[in-house]
Amino acid sequence: MIVKLLIDECLHTSLVNLAHAAGHVADHVNYLGLGGSKDWQLIATIRAQDYSETSNFNIALRRS
Repeated sequence: MIVKLLIDECLHTSLVNLAHAAGHVADHVNYLGLGGSKDWQLIATIRAQDYSETSNFNIALRRS
């Protein structure tokens, strides 16, 4: 099963290459010009392009 991933800016861009090597489709928000966007602002892109978002929610939870 191929997964289409949108990798959030809190994660390193090298994860795109790892996903590609595993046979998945992946983009990083920085490469799409979406760096600095809040998660809720990415929803339209995620839905329109059928992405699964990859983020580090653990970091966000520690900051709150």
